[in-house]
Amino acid sequence: MGNAPDELKEISDWVAPPYWEDGVAEAIGRLMNQSSTCSLDTTIKGASHTSCS
Repeated sequence: MGNAPDELKEISDWVAPPYWEDGVAEAIGRLMNQSSTCSLDTTIKGASHTSCS
């Protein structure tokens, strides 16, 4: 996460945005897209849902 200590971010392959910029949703969406055809939709303010094809 973007709010992690700099030492961890420096050794990471990818750093999600901080939680206040929906970093958790972006990380979950990225993980889901790697393992299935599902994606996380965060377009609705204050709510998230998944959609699978």
